[in-house]
Amino acid sequence: MRLPLGGLSSWVSAEVLRALQEAEGNRINSRRELVVQSDSHRTQNQNLEAALRRINSMLTRAAEACVEKEPDPAKVRRVRAMKRRADSNRLEDKKRTAAKKADRRRPVDY
Repeated sequence: MRLPLGGLSSWVSAEVLRALQEAEGNRINSRRELVVQSDSHRTQNQNLEAALRRINSMLTRAAEACVEKEPDPAKVRRVRAMKRRADSNRLEDKKRTAAKKADRRRPVDY
């Protein structure tokens, strides 16, 4: 089954089309058609229905990929704590390095 992507632009947003092209780029031919094949059933009608279900799931996944989800508050707290720890470790390391280099310098007599 071939589904022209140009015809989808009237009822599917450009974001979803972009996500579909990224996710299913190997199924899109040079004429910008989404090619889906199904031969899992004995009859042509059942294969057509299976191909349509597959296209529907592809579009649903592409649409879900476009929706930004709210971050989990616990995860946000964890990330902040990790960032604080990383910053403090970096500053401690800088202080240790500065002290080590200061010890190497000769004392200045005026």
